[in-house]
Amino acid sequence: DNLHENPIIEILSYPNNSYEITKNRLISLEKMGVCKIFFIGRLKIRKLNILGKGTNSIVLKTMTKRGVSAVKIMRPDSNRDTFYHEVDMLRIANKLNIGPKVMNFTKDIILMEYISGDTISETLMKEIERPGNKGTKNLMQIFRNVFDQCLKLDREGLDHGEINRPDKHIIINNKMEIKILDFESSSINRRVTNVTSIGHFLFIGGPLSSIICERFLIYDKEFLFQVFTNYKNSLDRKIIDDFLHLLSDNIGLNLE
Repeated sequence: DNLHENPIIEILSYPNNSYEITKNRLISLEKMGVCKIFFIGRLKIRKLNILGKGTNSIVLKTMTKRGVSAVKIMRPDSNRDTFYHEVDMLRIANKLNIGPKVMNFTKDIILMEYISGDTISETLMKEIERPGNKGTKNLMQIFRNVFDQCLKLDREGLDHGEINRPDKHIIINNKMEIKILDFESSSINRRVTNVTSIGHFLFIGGPLSSIICERFLIYDKEFLFQVFTNYKNSLDRKIIDDFLHLLSDNIGLNLE
């Protein structure tokens, strides 16, 4: 009854502040089993914290009877009509055990698994600065895990579309487990670039690539270009496996 005075209206219908949109979305969330919304996260709308905000959607931490979850809510000013395409792409990824699990959805809401962790750059820097061999071993584990998921997506023919900006789309927890997020720009109808995009970020053009290459004794950028060009032309997993073995051999780690 007091919805007009409730700050939730600034979130569920952002940026329009629409009573009708907010009311309809609260009804949809209740039908999905959402019983609580947590205003936490690194970003803010007005004075309320949220998990994520993009040009097409916002993301909130929520609770259902099954436990903690997250909802992605379409902005009324989005250039997309529905979330149906994203759900289709995410379901393909879910079959590969990739991405947050889809729990329920409507045309403008996705209820999904809640993912916690740090961005890939935050995690890489943390491990680069960790003293002793542990950090280097963790870096290798990150490389293996992220390449493994990108290889699976490539093999499936699902191009994420934004792996070239992984800090917005890859989360890593303290067990070095990888979660790839945001499949709204994904496609099964174009050439896959998941492996080459993450390879370029990690070893060639990313903000930490020079430090990573120095740590793993890779000084020849032409060699790196050749590795990922060869993979791009063949999509042969062995090329990436051999590259990872080279990294581990360079620093005396057993990759098995």
